[in-house]
Amino acid sequence: MRRTEKNIAAPRFTPREKEILNCISKGLKNKEIAEELFIDVKTVEAHKSNLIRKLSLKNTSSLIIYSIIHIANLIAIVIALLPQDIF
Repeated sequence: MRRTEKNIAAPRFTPREKEILNCISKGLKNKEIAEELFIDVKTVEAHKSNLIRKLSLKNTSSLIIYSIIHIANLIAIVIALLPQDIF
């Protein structure tokens, strides 16, 4: 079966999962993420596991790479939307 845009669904993240991704892209460790978000380290680990599953990734290293690319793409979109005369 051929993959088309119609049958490729982007994963939906909870607001907390988005916060976790943001923290990962900053290079924070689980304990640091837990302290920043006022949650338990086990909760951070659960969110990371959910993200890995939702994204069909294999491990935490892949999640780190995804988070960095995701943030970079968002920055590129914002820059593209800025008026060109400000540069």
